[in-house]
Amino acid sequence: MLDLILPGLIMAFMNIFVMYSLFKEKVAWFEVVPPIFSSIIIGILMKLIVSFSMTTDYEYHGGYAVRIENQKAWTEWYEVTVDDYCTDSNGKRYVCGSHKETRYTYHPETWMLKDSNSYSVYIDSSNYSQIKNYWKVFETIDPGHSNDYHHHSGDGRLFYCVWNSDMNTLVPVTTQWRYTNKIQAADQSLFHFRKVSKEDVEFFQLYDLPEIYSFYKMNYISGTAPDAYIANKELEIQNALLGRSKQVQMRILLFQNKTVDAALMQEAYWQGGNKNEFNLCIGIDGNYNVQWAKVFSWTEEELLKIKVRDYVQQMGKLDLVKTVDFMAKNVQSDFVRKQFKDFDYLELKIPFWAHVTTFILILIVTLIFDYYAITNDVNHDDVISDYFGASRSKFRWRNYR
Repeated sequence: MLDLILPGLIMAFMNIFVMYSLFKEKVAWFEVVPPIFSSIIIGILMKLIVSFSMTTDYEYHGGYAVRIENQKAWTEWYEVTVDDYCTDSNGKRYVCGSHKETRYTYHPETWMLKDSNSYSVYIDSSNYSQIKNYWKVFETIDPGHSNDYHHHSGDGRLFYCVWNSDMNTLVPVTTQWRYTNKIQAADQSLFHFRKVSKEDVEFFQLYDLPEIYSFYKMNYISGTAPDAYIANKELEIQNALLGRSKQVQMRILLFQNKTVDAALMQEAYWQGGNKNEFNLCIGIDGNYNVQWAKVFSWTEEELLKIKVRDYVQQMGKLDLVKTVDFMAKNVQSDFVRKQFKDFDYLELKIPFWAHVTTFILILIVTLIFDYYAITNDVNHDDVISDYFGASRSKFRWRNYR
């Protein structure tokens, strides 16, 4: 905390020396105090902001849809109490009563999905219709609002469908959630991650972490293979089924005609991956024969990584569907998510720009306080004379009595 506060404090105390050296007659003693407190406050706020931005990371949770809802548009009405004002003979307004007025709030039509993790995801009408038709279930109608809606703007009825637990119609759902990741803010050398340049990304054809698309969907296989589409659908389902019980996200990354160094660079590029990930990298040739395999994950179950790696390396011709099946079964039985609280001991390396920004902010605020102190009507002599004048008055009053 002191790394951003101490420089500001030094500047604040130097400011006291400068102000009393150059503007002693125009500045009262208490006018040089605010910069001290402001430098502390700015330093603390900057430390919190920088720490939050540096340690914020996002992981993805797998689940499956259990309910979809369609809330029709409606306009809510409610009454509020409004003051009445009158004017007296001097033209001054005062509250002389109150009355009731009706207010309206419009609620547009919404579509929502609720998953097995009890998360809610806003979707659109096409997603709602697609899932409803896929489930082949009838909508249920909730009567909606009775006394608090405006009849000419929709009644806010709620239509919903509940999944009937038919595994053939399971809809995988992926959601994004924030967590604290101190590893990405610490010195890379602590975890022996290589520095990855743009040239490395291009040469090894490294992958960025996939993002959620169409509100709740995600691709879990990066790269191309004949059975990649089918395998990705299966991996989506497995992540949905294991997402809550094992808190895991399995991914497969394919590297064609690359050495195993590509997997090492990918691990460094992702800084080891998110805390709940199990990433399987596979090297293949132009005919989709497996050349090598490597798993990186924060889980401490090393035997699990070895079993999955060896299975793929001995496969010969790549079969992604079999790979997903083997990986999912072993992850289900052996995976244990790493608790990132174990990394709380790490000290954050505050970047240079944060120090510069903090210094500039403290300097600006200090100059504002200094300008006000110099230009206002309060000065050193006034304070002294007021103090001694008040003291003499008290002395005379005591002697008089």
